[in-house]
Amino acid sequence: SSAASDVYKRQELMKFSKYNIIHTTENQEHILFNSLWGSTFVISPSVKQAIESSNPTLLTEEENRLFIKYNALIPDEYNESCIYNHFYNKSRYGKKCLTATVLLTWSCNFRCIYCYEGAGELRCENMTKNRAGAIANFLIKCSEEQRGELIHVVLFGGEPLLNIDVGFHMLGILKEYCLTSHKELQCSLVTNGSLLTEEIVSGLLNYNCKFVQITLDGPEYIHNCRRVAKDGSGTFQKVLHGITIMEEFCSQIHTYIRINVDKNNVDSIPMLLDTLKDLGISHSQVDFGITRDSTSACSSYKSNCLPEEYLPDILNELWKYSEANMFSKYPQPMRKWTYCGLFDEYSFTFSPLGELYKCWEMVGDNKHKMGYIKDDGTLTDVTFAYYDWLSIDPLKEPDCSDCKYLPICGGGCRMLSYRQTGTYHAAGCEKVKGVIEKQIEVYVRRQVQFQNN
Repeated sequence: SSAASDVYKRQELMKFSKYNIIHTTENQEHILFNSLWGSTFVISPSVKQAIESSNPTLLTEEENRLFIKYNALIPDEYNESCIYNHFYNKSRYGKKCLTATVLLTWSCNFRCIYCYEGAGELRCENMTKNRAGAIANFLIKCSEEQRGELIHVVLFGGEPLLNIDVGFHMLGILKEYCLTSHKELQCSLVTNGSLLTEEIVSGLLNYNCKFVQITLDGPEYIHNCRRVAKDGSGTFQKVLHGITIMEEFCSQIHTYIRINVDKNNVDSIPMLLDTLKDLGISHSQVDFGITRDSTSACSSYKSNCLPEEYLPDILNELWKYSEANMFSKYPQPMRKWTYCGLFDEYSFTFSPLGELYKCWEMVGDNKHKMGYIKDDGTLTDVTFAYYDWLSIDPLKEPDCSDCKYLPICGGGCRMLSYRQTGTYHAAGCEKVKGVIEKQIEVYVRRQVQFQNN
């Protein structure tokens, strides 16, 4: 018929999106997920065959219409890399938020067995108030240049609570600036939790603290073998006390309990979550991190790290258990134009000495130092590493440019790629392939259940 002929001609002018991901479940159900637009379908074997053979003419008229509507099928002249490139650049250069991670000290009261900073024993300098003031002035200049609307400061270490007065000094300068310039100031804290007090939390609230991250690596007998105090004693009870304090402020500050996962504690994590539930910890969200040998300081821990191919099944089970115990929601598949916020133009990390880096895993390594903040808040001694980092473009990297996972990966972790290849300009794949398929499967199952109810 004439109508069928028109459909066929239209299909000849179309092509399947290069960002279509097909996942086949254990029950032989086929799921199509488009990583660029987030569209998701349960598809038949014939549709799967059409996509894998790059032959849109095998689609029915209804399938053709639906796939065009949700960008799984696109005009032949479309270059999807241009679409990704737009969102990638917008994410890096179009934000109105300035973010600074500030190491208040390299010192720490713990000696964690996998610490990538060397547990405060390789370097132990504290940031001074003068240096904190210089960094605050630099951030103010950047905010003016950016015409930003928000400054967010992450207090980090070492253990930042060992030098929290200097952190509050910096936040005080920024608060005064934000009040007079009608901008918003936010802060957050990454801490081991052992030194938290109600007084400190009240101080954080004065600077609009949004979240506190505290690490707990398993039930007491596991945690105390991994996150050890400098005198060799266990730290579980002290950390738990810090989490309990944060529970009292749950309506004002969000608390994340970070669990670093590797071969030595993965089987004990359900026991930890059961313990937290029994103790009445009900307002904290659990976040799972994967322990890795990211720097020379923790390279000896490599044999304990989980192989990448095990992560999909392991994270899937941990997310399910955490959600069942009301600690977090199972993550949905989502787009991520850049791997992390440290790709942004106005995102910085500072050492206690006022040295500028991008990623906090870089701090202290001169190969990655990008500059230095002078007393007047001026950036000086800018190195090539700064421009090298800002020129990262996954579309120019062969392993990334046509990868169907790119819109949900952003090219991956660049410290991982540097460690593996000696350059920022290589794929740093981590926690994506295989993991996203598990998320897609759970998402579709829940959507079907919702519709049936």
